Amino acid sequence: MIRETLDELVRSLSLDPQVRAVGLSSDPLPLRREDGDLDLFVYCDEVPDAKDRALRYPAALREDPAFRSRVFVSGFWGDADYAEMGGIETWIMYFRARDALLDFNAIAEGSRPSRVDGCFYPTGRLAMFKNMRVLYDADSFLLGLQTRLAAYPPLLKEAAIRDSLDELEDEEDLLRASGRGDVVFFHAAVDAAVDAFLRLLYAANDTLFPSRKRVEERIAAFPLKPRDCHARILAVFRLGCDAATLAAAFAEFRSLKEELLALIGKGKAALD
Repeated sequence: MIRETLDELVRSLSLDPQVRAVGLSSDPLPLRREDGDLDLFVYCDEVPDAKDRALRYPAALREDPAFRSRVFVSGFWGDADYAEMGGIETWIMYFRARDALLDFNAIAEGSRPSRVDGCFYPTGRLAMFKNMRVLYDADSFLLGLQTRLAAYPPLLKEAAIRDSLDELEDEEDLLRASGRGDVVFFHAAVDAAVDAFLRLLYAANDTLFPSRKRVEERIAAFPLKPRDCHARILAVFRLGCDAATLAAAFAEFRSLKEELLALIGKGKAALD
């Protein structure tokens, strides 16, 4: 049911002369609500008007009471419609292809190596393109981007490593929080520090950092990592919940960091 409706939707979208490519970032295809959302990215010369594009949707989608047109317009997530496909939350997000290309180039050239607005990772957008399931690609727009991501963009790698190293060198907040026994302050400081650690770890392993989801399985596949890396990250968080063990949490994090820096020669080997 879901696959058939999705195929019908993509066939219909492909008939719009403004649409250049359609990709699916949800992999594997969610078949149950608990499996997650279905995220469809539509790249166009010009984004179709909300009313016009809704007419192209299968009747099963646009006539469903759950359907909502133009739920939001976002620089990160496009001009989006919401539907439900076989009970799965479905987001159909439209972007101008030329804007997406400019954004891709800026990220690949290293202008935005860390997260922005608190939760969005620009490197995650490139990871999405790299792993996207291409459903329609009239002029190889998506294929061209994926080809460029066959190897980690060198300018981005350099920027990601330098940016995360700069953050990791600043231990002032961790020192103050652990010294004062301030759990809430420590929580904020260690969250930022672990974020920088993960971005460095991923970049050193030539892996685009997508988000902090499924970190354990991804770290397990890395050849370059501190021993018992994921378990020790969990220990940092666990110890960071009690004022009496904040110093131990900081010591464990510093040990993790120093081990990673030693493995990559403080970034030099990764940048060569």
